[in-house]
Amino acid sequence: MNTPASPDVRPQDLAADAIALVHRWLAEAEGGIFDLYELLPGFLFAVITAVVVSLITYTRNEDIEAEFDAAVALVRDETAPERAGV
Repeated sequence: MNTPASPDVRPQDLAADAIALVHRWLAEAEGGIFDLYELLPGFLFAVITAVVVSLITYTRNEDIEAEFDAAVALVRDETAPERAGV
């Protein structure tokens, strides 16, 4: 069983579960737009939560940055003739 302290529980999972519960409660009370399938609002809120948590907890890693720059340079070198119209 996953607990909040478990590394297997991601923030976006908790957010999606919370939204699914709130959405179900609102669908029973209000109807209308809340008649949407509960997976859609849960998914959207999970994506937003994943982006926010990623932005908040981002730390720069020089090794990853160097590897990314090398990959970009490699792709640019391989596509240089295509961009030049050759």
